[in-house]
Amino acid sequence: DGITEIGAHAFEAYPNVTSIVIPDSVTKIGEKAFNYCQGATSITLGSGLREIGKTAFSDCDALTTISFPDKLETIGESAFLGCDSLSGNLLIPDSVKTIGGSAFANDTNLTGTLTIGSSVASIGNSAFSGCKFTGTLSIPDSVTSIGNSAGTYSGHLLIPDSVTTIGKTAFNGLQFSSISLGKAVSTISQSAFANCTSIHSLDITAVSSSVTYGDSAFHSLRNPN
Repeated sequence: DGITEIGAHAFEAYPNVTSIVIPDSVTKIGEKAFNYCQGATSITLGSGLREIGKTAFSDCDALTTISFPDKLETIGESAFLGCDSLSGNLLIPDSVKTIGGSAFANDTNLTGTLTIGSSVASIGNSAFSGCKFTGTLSIPDSVTSIGNSAGTYSGHLLIPDSVTTIGKTAFNGLQFSSISLGKAVSTISQSAFANCTSIHSLDITAVSSSVTYGDSAFHSLRNPN
């Protein structure tokens, strides 16, 4: 207690660590601070944490669950990349503003629901790529940017009126049953919804006529209504 920051690479590749407990005084965990701690089955994040740095916990293969504190604002790029034992649901708290690129990429056992808090402004490239979430995914009104290859999901997708840009292959090949796009969408990039072959309903009635569609934005949808 009393430590406010854990520096970059501080405990990188400590294979025999089985649990990690971050005190409430810590506000930032640096880049690759616990990268490749492959024996860690549990991580407890302190209540004062505001920033998780790039690749901070990537490739922590034994980690099964993660719970974020209510003051957290930033989940850095590749923060939990390749944590392939993480399973079940994932809750991003309302305090989080940024989800970095590849933050949870290749976490293939995340098969429950994904809940994105009400303050998230940007979802980075490939943020949830390779995850296998199911159920209904609601993007909160705070989101303005969804990056390239952002997620893997099945169920229903609602893009709120706040979103202006949907990146390349953002939802390519996902098994949504229905999609509804908000009125502020101005750019739907290349292959953004390509190969979503389970779609039975696609609602773009709210989208402006001036919207820009990239090549193959909706390629190979199978008989949408």
